[in-house]
Amino acid sequence: MKRDILRLLLAVSSFIATSALRAQENVPCRPLVSTTGSAEMRVVPDLADLVFQVEARNAELTKARTEQAERMSKVLATLRNAGIKDNELQTSQVEIVPHYQTDSPSGGPFSDAAGRPIVESVPARFFSVSQYVSCTLHDVKRIANVTADAVTAGVTGVQGASLRTSELRKYRDQARAQAIRAAKEKAVALAGELGAKVGRPFSITESQYYGGNQFFNSVPQQRSVSVPSDAGGESTFAPGTISVSAQVSVSFVLE
Repeated sequence: MKRDILRLLLAVSSFIATSALRAQENVPCRPLVSTTGSAEMRVVPDLADLVFQVEARNAELTKARTEQAERMSKVLATLRNAGIKDNELQTSQVEIVPHYQTDSPSGGPFSDAAGRPIVESVPARFFSVSQYVSCTLHDVKRIANVTADAVTAGVTGVQGASLRTSELRKYRDQARAQAIRAAKEKAVALAGELGAKVGRPFSITESQYYGGNQFFNSVPQQRSVSVPSDAGGESTFAPGTISVSAQVSVSFVLE
């Protein structure tokens, strides 16, 4: 009895699936016109993300760690005095790197019988203790002065500044609306050339956003940094604009 019921259910399921497939095959394809639309907005940035490196080197690891910690404390205090809030101030983990002397006193490299360099048995020439600190400025015109103050406090490497806008969502929405209008205008123009009219939208796909951030003034890691200052005169920094863009793909039913 159970087998008969199971066979009946399988037969009904197969009939429904076959009927649905045939129904889809008999439905004519909808005439569509597909276009893409893109838009770009140029926005004046009002935020700057700064990244600094604080490093200390010494033949004794304890002294290197102490010196690095003192420098970092001064740098953090300087950034806080510049008005940067704690929730926009972040440090990385401390990185300790031993630097070895790879040449023997006789002038040749330390190596074993097979000619492979020996590093583990060689005492370190010095230790490098470093840490990164990032912060956000709400006045991009202060980048040079804040960077100079940070270097004076103990920063040994300036990684650069990343410019962005605090109203990215608003500008993205505006760019998206312009992209959709551009896609529809193209569809109307294409259909009109063929004597057709654009009907309701059939599908809409939004592509990934690009822009909204600009990185500049990248300086390699270094132990001495020279930063121009705006003190005593007009600011020489011009933030320019950053790009906020959007792209969509739309298909419309042709009438």
